[in-house]
Amino acid sequence: MQTVYKNKVTDLANEAIRGNISPDVFYQGLTQTISALLACSRTSLWRYTSAKCESVVCLNLYETANSTHSHGQTLHERDFAPYFRAMHEESLIVASHARLHPATSCFNELYFAPNDIHSLLDVGINVLGEPYGLFCCEQVGGIREWSDDDVNVLRLVGTLCSMAFKKLGLTGPDA
Repeated sequence: MQTVYKNKVTDLANEAIRGNISPDVFYQGLTQTISALLACSRTSLWRYTSAKCESVVCLNLYETANSTHSHGQTLHERDFAPYFRAMHEESLIVASHARLHPATSCFNELYFAPNDIHSLLDVGINVLGEPYGLFCCEQVGGIREWSDDDVNVLRLVGTLCSMAFKKLGLTGPDA
């Protein structure tokens, strides 16, 4: 991970741990930093909403095209079973051709087509060994081949931020 971005992630996490920034500012800074680091169109942070990990809620979505943040969308396993199955089994989805990928094609009509998303990279986040949520990186307008380095960067960011998630009282799905 480039030093400047690693330092930015570490600084954000430390500020959250110290209570110097709000969760929303932490999430916004984190998604913006990941977008810059991986040069992707959209980056989001999602949190499981129950111990059974049957749904996720978006804590923050950053869209680079218009530099906007949003949050609150919820996805349910009952609606996107192949995706949730893959995340439960592997805690990772590398879908450079997301519209054709068996775990992500379930998003084609409702999510990918309206948002012009073609590639997706999702990496699970654990806090204290328990599933917390995931980072999602998306590419709009064309195909993006995700690399092992991209996966490793997201895993490292999750590790660097796990204590911040814990400090913010968001260590488990029911927090």
